[in-house]
Formats: sequence, C-alpha cells, structure tokens
Amino acid sequence: MYTGIWYSLDAFMKAGAIARVHGDFDTIDTSDFPDEDTQHGETIRSSLEVGQAETDIYGHQVVYGQAAHQEATEIETFGINQNGQIGIDETRVDVVTNVTDFLCVLGEYAIVESTDDTFAFDLLSRATDTTVEKVEFDINSLIEAHHPEATFWMGGFHNRSGDVDSGDGYGEGDIFEDEDIGDVLWESDKNRIGMRFEFEDQMVKMMVTQSGYAEVYQPSGFSSLEFSRLVNEVLLPHAR
Repeated sequence: MYTGIWYSLDAFMKAGAIARVHGDFDTIDTSDFPDEDTQHGETIRSSLEVGQAETDIYGHQVVYGQAAHQEATEIETFGINQNGQIGIDETRVDVVTNVTDFLCVLGEYAIVESTDDTFAFDLLSRATDTTVEKVEFDINSLIEAHHPEATFWMGGFHNRSGDVDSGDGYGEGDIFEDEDIGDVLWESDKNRIGMRFEFEDQMVKMMVTQSGYAEVYQPSGFSSLEFSRLVNEVLLPHAR
C-alpha cells in the first residue's frame, strides 16, 4: 500500500532548475496520470500530483506538487565459473523511480529540484497543454545588471583561449577586484556566478548557473514564495 509523502512548504524550495511557460493556463490537470509505457519488457509509469496552492504578492497562483517518472534499465552481472572463465552471469531489468518536488506559478514559470529533474517540465507541459521549457541564464547580462551594487564571491569561466581554458574563483570579497584572477573572470565566458545582494530588505547569498539552476544559501529562512519572487524579479529578465 502506498501512502502520500508531503513536505513543509516553508522549508521546501530555495534552489532548483527553472523553466519558462509558453502559453496560458489557470489549472494543472492531472486526470491523465498516471500514464503507462513499456521499456525492456517492464511497465513504467509517470505521475503528477498537485498539493497546496498559495497566492503571491502579484496575485499569481503558486502551486506546489510532486512529479515522478520511472525508467527501466538493463543491467548485466558477471560471474566466474569453476574453470575460471569470466562471463555474463545474469541480465536483469531494474525499474528506478525518479521523484522531484516542483513549484509552478500558473502561466508563468516552474521550478524543480535540479537539472536532472527536467522530466517534470514535460509532465507539466502535458498537464497544462502548454510548453514548459528549461531556461538558460545569460551570466554576463546578470552581472552587468547588478554590478557594482552586488558583491560577486564566486565565478566560473570556460571557453577561454590560452593555457587555462576553464576554472573557478572564490573569495570573501569581490572576485572581480582580485589582482590575479579578476580581469580573467571579467573578460571570459562565464558559466556560473555567486552573488551577494540586497533583496526585499534581506542580504541574499546565492549561486546561478548558465544551465538554468539557482540556489540561495543565505538567509537560511528564505521561503519558497521569496525564492519564487527572486526568480521572477532578478533572474528571469536574464533568461533565454
């Protein structure tokens, strides 16, 4: 027998992979779930569950839920017979269930726990008859919009010509002011950035990646709704 698992919304989401919604909807229709398919001879399922909803300060409905998707994988195990010969002992199929929490601002954007959980965006697309597509962030644009008010405590770069083509820099102060690495980071293509800045009268320390993931480290009590507003106001203007 299965019992539903739920969570505290206050502690739920200060990090995640972000998607933009292309289309309008005012409800998430889960009536077609679970759905079933066959993979390697095994039945696999996908499911979407909607939980609590809140209204943010803009009047938008913020819905919390869980998404799950199963995958069947063939696994070969090896053995050694009494003559010392090595060979395939058994081939079996394992079914793994991937689960993620999600937050969705109806008709606007959605957030899942990590960039490995984007299957939830596909399920949300089906449940809303829209396209829910993971974004990428223009890190240079984000930095330019918040420099010099923000302090940048970490930066990652890539695709650089020269002896060092990629790397990361960390510091307590602003890494762009460092004599050794500051200019290298500023002039390079950046794939992630760590920022400290004021948001809604709080000092926020966070990290944002080019691949569409963001995580707030401080303050520790940052709520799901605060994170949602930060995504909307600070990050999405620099999404593509």
